[in-house]
Amino acid sequence: MLKRVDELVIWAEKTRAATLSQYFGRRSQFRRAYAVGVSVEAFDRTESLESAFAQLATTGRPPSGRRVPDVIAGPHDWIGRVVRDEAIQLPPLSREGLGRMSPAAIDALSIDEDLHAIPYAFDSVALIRNDALVGEGPMPVRFEDVVRVGTDALALAKVPDGRAVALQVGSPDTDGNAGDPFHMWPLFTSLGGSFFGLRRKPADASLDDEFDDPSLWRDGFVEAFVRLADLGGGPHGSGALEASLGRAEALPMFLDGRAPFLVCSSRALGSITAAGMQITVGAVPPVGELRAQPMVSVYGLYIYRDAPNLPAARDLLTTFLSEQKAGEELNKIQPLVPVQEAAMDSIARRDTILRPYVDACRSGLVMPSWGQMRELWQLLGRAEHDVLAGDGDARQIAEETADAGWEIISRF
Repeated sequence: MLKRVDELVIWAEKTRAATLSQYFGRRSQFRRAYAVGVSVEAFDRTESLESAFAQLATTGRPPSGRRVPDVIAGPHDWIGRVVRDEAIQLPPLSREGLGRMSPAAIDALSIDEDLHAIPYAFDSVALIRNDALVGEGPMPVRFEDVVRVGTDALALAKVPDGRAVALQVGSPDTDGNAGDPFHMWPLFTSLGGSFFGLRRKPADASLDDEFDDPSLWRDGFVEAFVRLADLGGGPHGSGALEASLGRAEALPMFLDGRAPFLVCSSRALGSITAAGMQITVGAVPPVGELRAQPMVSVYGLYIYRDAPNLPAARDLLTTFLSEQKAGEELNKIQPLVPVQEAAMDSIARRDTILRPYVDACRSGLVMPSWGQMRELWQLLGRAEHDVLAGDGDARQIAEETADAGWEIISRF
């Protein structure tokens, strides 16, 4: 018998909060089965959500103005840290429900065969084109073509303050975050960069990772950053990418018609659809000689270890697992890539906008998820920002980043 509670609380980043609020709203199967409200508290950025969750796990107290959550919606690269910190409870399992899900999604949220969160969505990045500015036709196959076509489109439209392509990077904040390696990853890998020598096949999300010796990857890593600087605003850069352009600026620039192209995750599609824009979506093309490999994130629903309404929280996730069409229902609310295999296939067949995202999620590098991921993300993001901004010698920045990253990885 479910203990009577007034309301379950979910924490989520604001884009995903809007989706989950509707999904678990009055007409959801959970609400039809239980007289329990679901309140989703939104955070401006995933980083601020992660910081709040870390504070909660450490102190037992949420940030001022927040309620203690029952469930937290977050990416899978948290998994190593939240398990290490004993911040979550194991979710209820339905083997039938899991059998419909992508094995990569399950692996991404598992450690030693234990599933630590219920997967609900994939994400990756793609190139989005404003057809009203650029016209239709084939998508660019090289990143320099993106810059050239975008520049010409801005000149033709007489847009004085635009950028050929909006790709979020971002200046340093007070928490030590800068840059955005997730969005930059296709360009970085096409230049020969790697995640500190990580060896992993596409769609492999296991934690049994192996790394090449630095002698095999360090030179490529450094050269990738040096060549990335050529796209930035330093003394020898083309200015194609702006280091100070962050998440808060990139999508609005595209929506306002000041950027003919946008490199973004699927979270942008809801706003673009609401604006009535005609777009074409394709894979992010390479800037280097190698294939541009995107990163892949799996979003999951974590149960907080001290959830105030634990039985109801477990029933919430059990109900979600039992719904065969959960992925497609979520997709109707917000364009996203579901974790259910059949839903992925169906969406890829009928939706030309989401198809490149489905392809990216199936062929990209599933993000690592060790306990030290926050440190490694901050290293990569700061290096990305600094080389694009021209804040120092790109080679020296890259060499120091490679060495610092390897030191962290050597402690695993």
